[in-house]
Amino acid sequence: MRVNEVRLSKVVSEMKSEISRTYKVEKKFGETFEKELDRVYKDKLSEILSEIDEAADKLKESLNLQDLLKYKKLVKKFLQEATENMLKYTKKEHVDLRGRRRIYSLVEKVDKELEKLTEEFLKESKKLELLKMIDDIRGLLIDIYS
Repeated sequence: MRVNEVRLSKVVSEMKSEISRTYKVEKKFGETFEKELDRVYKDKLSEILSEIDEAADKLKESLNLQDLLKYKKLVKKFLQEATENMLKYTKKEHVDLRGRRRIYSLVEKVDKELEKLTEEFLKESKKLELLKMIDDIRGLLIDIYS
């Protein structure tokens, strides 16, 4: 009877060790995978942000409707990418320690600023006011990015 208990104890111990090793490997893979996804996500947002900066510079110089529409399209693309990825993260982790839930309110602010920019543009407001609005929108986008 004692011999069987020792064998059973040894088998259980080996199983626990194997499970522990497997869990550590899976955990490391999961962490590495999450880091890589986050890097790809940040790279994509950086790329779009660079395009927005170029479009903003062109809009500041020309102040024409076509450039405004291109700028707005890029900002919307940035917001869509940011919110889609944020939803993926929040579904998985539910609560984010870095405050990702605040992105929703920032997205609303950006939308309002884009509307104001369009209204002022169509009213042919002063160039300085339009430039300030473009800079304000960029600041909000940076808040979402970080």
